[in-house]
Amino acid sequence: MQSQDKKRVLIAVNLQIVGMGLRAALAMEGSLMVVAEVTAKPALFEALETLEPDLILLDSAFAGPPCHHLIAELRQLRPRTKIALFAGVQCQHEVIECLRAGINGFIAKVAATTELLLALVSILRGQTYLSPEFAGYVIDHRLGNGANDAGNHCGQLLSRRELEILRLVASGLTSREIAHRLFISPRTVEKHRASLMHKVGVNHTAGLLSYAFNHGFVENNVPQSLPVMAIDYHPEAAKHDVVLQQSL
Repeated sequence: MQSQDKKRVLIAVNLQIVGMGLRAALAMEGSLMVVAEVTAKPALFEALETLEPDLILLDSAFAGPPCHHLIAELRQLRPRTKIALFAGVQCQHEVIECLRAGINGFIAKVAATTELLLALVSILRGQTYLSPEFAGYVIDHRLGNGANDAGNHCGQLLSRRELEILRLVASGLTSREIAHRLFISPRTVEKHRASLMHKVGVNHTAGLLSYAFNHGFVENNVPQSLPVMAIDYHPEAAKHDVVLQQSL
């Protein structure tokens, strides 16, 4: 693959030796190219301006704690750039806030190189990727946060059709599948999804999914752990399709 066709990755770590390991791992994937490795936040922001990466791979030790502040800042500066966090399992409690901030991937440091590369490729294809250690936490958080009261408030905010579509989105259906199930057009589904995101104050599918978990719109028979969660993500409000899939 020609270098101009490869996806450009910017690595941000607090220790150079961690960056060397990540760079070596990414070199195994022919579609990726590391354009820079930074160890300080000023260098990160400078690299964003000059290198225009397709994806930022952040070490959690570089980003935080808490990590979601930097993620929110990066998302505001670069709304179309993908952001992935390379994090230890002790960062589980930050998953929800990072999703709200607009992160595209939460990859465990215990992950094998093959999972890391799969995650990055999935993210660059427009999905949000959660390693098993973090996907399970999202489900557990939803099941234990007193969703009924929040759900009642949400019911006052959203129309009946929007509530129906929110549940189907959280169940993992795409806009086309939702349209087929409800006997409406995909364009109508997309309009409802755009309205949903406007009303609940999010601008990406990851945030909408987090909202659905937090407000009780996922059935209680959802497994309490998922090997991997991958979610289709497009910045345009009219193109949000959600897919939950298990890793092989």
